Amino acid sequence: MNETIELKGFFNVNQSVTKEIKEKNVWRIFYLSGIMTIVHIAYILSFSFNQPTMESTYLENWAQFVILSHSIMLVVVIFLCFLSFYMLKKKKTTSFFTLIMTEVTAILYLLFGVSVTAASQGAISSVTPFLLTAIGVSAILLIPPFVVLINFSIIYVIFYVTIDAYQLAPEIILSSHLNAFTSVAISIGLAHVLWKNVVTQMEQRHKIEKQHEVLEAANKRLDFLVTYDPLTKLYNRMKFMDIVNGEISNMKRNGYEGSIIIFDLDNFKNINDQFGHPIGDKVLQEVGQIIINNIGEKDSAARLGGEEFIILLRQQSVEESVITANRLREKIATLPLKTETDATVQVTASFGVAPFIPTGDDPFQTSYSEADRVMYIAKTQGGNRVEAIPFILTPSS
Repeated sequence: MNETIELKGFFNVNQSVTKEIKEKNVWRIFYLSGIMTIVHIAYILSFSFNQPTMESTYLENWAQFVILSHSIMLVVVIFLCFLSFYMLKKKKTTSFFTLIMTEVTAILYLLFGVSVTAASQGAISSVTPFLLTAIGVSAILLIPPFVVLINFSIIYVIFYVTIDAYQLAPEIILSSHLNAFTSVAISIGLAHVLWKNVVTQMEQRHKIEKQHEVLEAANKRLDFLVTYDPLTKLYNRMKFMDIVNGEISNMKRNGYEGSIIIFDLDNFKNINDQFGHPIGDKVLQEVGQIIINNIGEKDSAARLGGEEFIILLRQQSVEESVITANRLREKIATLPLKTETDATVQVTASFGVAPFIPTGDDPFQTSYSEADRVMYIAKTQGGNRVEAIPFILTPSS
């Protein structure tokens, strides 16, 4: 699925990157507002307690304007601080409102830089306030290059007109225009470079994370295939033998015994031939689920291959295991399986039960052979039976 989206024509980036950029901007506004609160307070206090020594109405008005402009921005940054903190706390940093807040913050500080620079022309013929705000906005806020170009183009026009109204010396006006133009060009370039770098890093990281997720999924799938039969979700033969070997050690150490059940679906080839292999696979899946639902948590079951299954019952006698086998036999025989043509699929199974005693050179092979032997006795007797060592314990139903 293509995750690239377009937000109001501003930029085209991966959706997850867009969300991360918006959250990063909220964090930056939060920290910026905290720092600028201190800066604005410092300016207000400095100009309040250090009035111009020369008796000049212009200088007095200039000082009052600086105090007023910093006071206004102080209120703005305090509001932004609380707003960004609320958005971070409530995890609302990915809404479209975040884009609006970022844009408003940038525009307000650029206008602040223009106004302070223009009002200061009679005292200092410099564009330093505008330069600092322009560079600061470009370096701190992550704004798409196209939006940055529009913002700074509009701000430069405002600066151009405003300076002409406050500065009367033609040579200083020309110098201010050129310095402001240079500041704007540097700011646009800086914003573009930072945007591209951040977006590239985020996209590369997300790509690596996706590749890692794909690799993890593949590893999990591989682990599953190494451990389980994919059709029935039971253990495969190799994993079952690992469990058996561990269980033999536990049985010898703790002095208990168990039982082995082997069963084979009767006439399963006929089911495949008559109804097709998809129905045969469905039968195997249903039988696997029956086994999972009807054995204990400590017991283990596996598909040996084809239509043959094996179950290891821990700490169960042959008599108890025969009860379990009969329960499985009855549930298999009553499987409500139907084909697409509403034909009933009759499934039965033949069971062999043998004790699993941890003695001899190969206790599992001994138990396996005995259970397999009596299972084939059940098959020769017509199937749908449970037989156990040393004799038939349940008649055909």
